Amino acid sequence: MGSLIFAFTLLTNGSCGTDSLVDCAHKTQFSQNCSEQTRDEQAVLALNAGDLTTAQSLLEGLIAQYPDEYFRYPRLAVVYAEQGGFDLLSVTQLQTSAAKDITELIGEFLPSPAKLTKNEYEEVLTKMFEAKELLLEMPGAERTKSEDYYYGASAELQLTLYQSAYSIMFMNKFAVSPESLADLTLDDAITIIENLKDAALNAGKVSPETAEKIEEALAQIDSAEGADNKEKLEAFIKAKGNTDVQEPPASQVE
Repeated sequence: MGSLIFAFTLLTNGSCGTDSLVDCAHKTQFSQNCSEQTRDEQAVLALNAGDLTTAQSLLEGLIAQYPDEYFRYPRLAVVYAEQGGFDLLSVTQLQTSAAKDITELIGEFLPSPAKLTKNEYEEVLTKMFEAKELLLEMPGAERTKSEDYYYGASAELQLTLYQSAYSIMFMNKFAVSPESLADLTLDDAITIIENLKDAALNAGKVSPETAEKIEEALAQIDSAEGADNKEKLEAFIKAKGNTDVQEPPASQVE
């Protein structure tokens, strides 16, 4: 077993000196003379305290006011992801196993549709969608800046994880029962698969090991029986061993 990808640069760094966090954002080390309690610092404190509503409000306001100051985007993405039931810091402790593909590895850290109402699950799925889409609003070069830009070292990693998590959560939505699997459409299947492909592409920039894990899952889907992506994904979901979505025995089929 080995670490999946996670040389993770903490997104919730503390205060910066007489300069605000905006001014300090691109410094390797923070000054000791930073002013306290800027809106950025209030957002960081709220995020660290688990007050996601306050952190969201502050960060959304700052991004609306300063859309080109990209260091806030990964922080707000963390807020959205946690509202979606995805704890980024817990996932960074994840260990790889040759016996598990990415859907199983990350799936362990995602909310279960079987434990939520349909509306509740749609809400957390939407939050994961917002997390990945927010990071896609950053220019690609901003997501892959050197470690001197403390947010850049983690933004591409976050995007990879959120794209993967969104695909897996979307897939799990159809794995609850035969009835839910019957709701899977071709467009749904294409969305899930294309997000996994994007995640593999981004993972290749920061972690070849993770890219390989995602590509393994994609290969399993592609090799499953079926005439199109919908049928292949259905077969993949059934093959994952969820007895709830297995076909009934022939003796029970009228």
